[in-house]
Amino acid sequence: MMNSSFLPEDYVERRAQQRTNVLSLLLFVVVMGGVVGAFFVTDRQRAEVHTMQRNVNTRFEEAARRIDQLDQLQGRKEDMIRKAKVTSALLERIPRTLILSELINNMPQTLSLLDLNFTTRVVKPRVVAATALEKQRLEQAAEAAKKASPEPEMDTLEVEINLVGVATTDVQVAQFMTALGRSPMFGDLNLAYSEEITIEGAQLRTFRIDMRLNTEMDVRKLEPTMVKRELKHNPMAESVQFNNRGRITANPTASKPQDKPRATPINDR
Repeated sequence: MMNSSFLPEDYVERRAQQRTNVLSLLLFVVVMGGVVGAFFVTDRQRAEVHTMQRNVNTRFEEAARRIDQLDQLQGRKEDMIRKAKVTSALLERIPRTLILSELINNMPQTLSLLDLNFTTRVVKPRVVAATALEKQRLEQAAEAAKKASPEPEMDTLEVEINLVGVATTDVQVAQFMTALGRSPMFGDLNLAYSEEITIEGAQLRTFRIDMRLNTEMDVRKLEPTMVKRELKHNPMAESVQFNNRGRITANPTASKPQDKPRATPINDR
């Protein structure tokens, strides 16, 4: 069937070319719109990611700053602990007044102290034979500890107490040692000697006790020995008299108390 159009062929081709150009332009505009839209969406997402990254970096910086502060506080704490150890080693953990009160409160009534000595010595660590491999490991561990946190070398101190006293009988000395043995303040009690001695015509027993002070005890948990003292004689008198049981009796040379003056009645006028 033949073409019945009366339009020229060049006109028809030109119209078709125009329609093709318009369609191509529309497709280009659509494609470019999609590209621009995708660019804006991607840019917005990129901005959000950058914001989140800045927030994370800020948190990391804040955490790093807090960690540095914690390290500084930990270092100060270790310095304070080292200073406290040095101070505790230099100071006496148990006051001498507390030691004297514990000794006196545990003494029998007829026992008296003549001499009291405190001897402080450094306890050297026991040397144990080790193999070459163990020595190398110990040296490496010591070097690592010094590099990590150098601590001052603290010597272990031991306090020995030597007391000399007199008592009426050996029973009093045994009672005194038994009472000291029950106290958590003292340990390693040893009776060095117990001999008979004559003092101003009285037969007494002189003794010496050696013991060790427990420096590791907590003084705050110590319950001191409470003794009720009732003096029935003058402790400042020149002589003291004992009975057969070793107890102090009244002082014969002590002056008798004077009679109280009687009140004179007043007659009513």
